[in-house]
Amino acid sequence: MFKCKKCGTENVEGSLICKNEKCSEPLITSCDANRCGSCGSEINPDDKYCTACRNPVTGQSDFAQPEERSLSLEDGTTIANIQVGESKVIGRSSTECDIAVAEMPNADFVSRKHLRVLAEADGFEVEDLRSSNNTFINGKIVPPGSKVKAGIGSKIELARKITLIVG
Repeated sequence: MFKCKKCGTENVEGSLICKNEKCSEPLITSCDANRCGSCGSEINPDDKYCTACRNPVTGQSDFAQPEERSLSLEDGTTIANIQVGESKVIGRSSTECDIAVAEMPNADFVSRKHLRVLAEADGFEVEDLRSSNNTFINGKIVPPGSKVKAGIGSKIELARKITLIVG
């Protein structure tokens, strides 16, 4: 049992909202070191987003969530902004892909349909579409047909020839 800071009502451990109907104060805030302020799930102190509900857990509104993620070239040029929850196919073909790299140097090494990215609150889920010259995240190969997480700041390499930075 623990007391509500606002009204002093005793509440069951793990409760999200004070049981006093006149109070209804949130019992867990984003400042609590081990709990998400939105859903109450356990978090690590250095987590930026809750793994359960994907809401920010430090220094931001409990309900704020990034609306989009970006992919940029190493020189900082943004090539795509993708809404969280949306997926895009990246490859050499301008007719088969949402994001075509045909005009970039070394595009000949990239498959027509090379990879698919799914924008998430904290980065991208990356799926290699059985490309000829592979996809790499931070230097590690993404097994063909599998899905791998690429967090913010990660480098996604297409055939080790074109590098995209997750933002």
